Amino acid sequence: MDGPAVPHARMGRRLEMTMKSWGAAESPPSSGPVIVILFTKSGARDPRMSGSGDRQAESDRDVAGVGASPATNIEPMSGGLLARLFAVPMLIVGMIVGCAVVVVLLFGSIATDRQQSIESLLNTLKASAGETTAGVLLPRDKELWQVANELAQRMKNADSELTAEERDLAIDGLLGLHARDIGDINTLSEMGRKRLAFFMYALARSGSPRAVPPLVATLDASNVDLRVEALRALAEMGDGARSSDALPRMTAALTDRSPVVRTVACAALSAIARPGDAEVVDALGRASMDEDREVQWNAALALARLESDRGKGLLLDMLNRTYWEDEVKVRTVTPKGEALEYPMPPQAVNRYLIAAIDAGGRLPNDDIRDQIRALMSDASPEVKNAAMKAIGDRGGS
Repeated sequence: MDGPAVPHARMGRRLEMTMKSWGAAESPPSSGPVIVILFTKSGARDPRMSGSGDRQAESDRDVAGVGASPATNIEPMSGGLLARLFAVPMLIVGMIVGCAVVVVLLFGSIATDRQQSIESLLNTLKASAGETTAGVLLPRDKELWQVANELAQRMKNADSELTAEERDLAIDGLLGLHARDIGDINTLSEMGRKRLAFFMYALARSGSPRAVPPLVATLDASNVDLRVEALRALAEMGDGARSSDALPRMTAALTDRSPVVRTVACAALSAIARPGDAEVVDALGRASMDEDREVQWNAALALARLESDRGKGLLLDMLNRTYWEDEVKVRTVTPKGEALEYPMPPQAVNRYLIAAIDAGGRLPNDDIRDQIRALMSDASPEVKNAAMKAIGDRGGS
């Protein structure tokens, strides 16, 4: 029986984006530079490196004997030896300088441990963004990326690290930065879009109601990645994003043209909606019949988290290891255009099983409970422990 095929690249990315919503900690996406480490081999000394002068000196010692005076007519150093004596050190120095330049290009200058003020961070971010050249992260790009990341981390611990005045200053500054970058979205570089994602996470972590409107507005961005990051930022706000406008707009994302957005919308809604939100449950029920299987799976997980058994059929499949190993196929295309299918990797199977256990454990449904109980003897320790915990949390029933 031919099972559903999952595009490899998209599945891996969306699995990474959505599995975090089923129990793992979330952190802003980062896109650090790719570091290429070059290794050089140093061989034994080439005998030819001994110049004619060395051979002449040895000959002089042989002729004169021990204690004799050195020969007076010494053959001058050859051009080849001179070239070697100067070229080798220059090559070594050139390699050292070249490595130093690469390090500076990749990482920028070495930062100090002294923590910058919120005002200083905001002033740095208000400066114009750097650009990437030939895929290399320039020092200015690196600095702005680091500053945006630091600001997002500081907002995560705002209650303990920032005064009320600093917090308000940060929110005002972040709102201005978001408005600036979202207005230039069509010309924003890739690094600029990633920096904007950090701004959204920092706003979400502020917990301020003022953060909701710009995040909701980003759901209309033309860039798929930004729509995804806006949903993730809203999900991080939790109940703080339950405004009159946010929930309907997030629900509408279930019909987005991108299956990636639809997949993440399922997970985000499960973090914000409540079991009594009938419109959300109905929309997730429709999403469970989406043409894309990953959307279906995540809709079933979201429904279970909202204590609805409308995705029961899918969830029972997702709690069955055989379903993942035998029926679900990963599809990839070779550089020559050949389509290949192969079984889902074991680690991915385990992650989906654990996510299904976590969500299904919330439902008081005997069929689902029996399926979870069967996984208590699974070969994977992680799956087995998750099943035991889910059953234990329900008192073993």
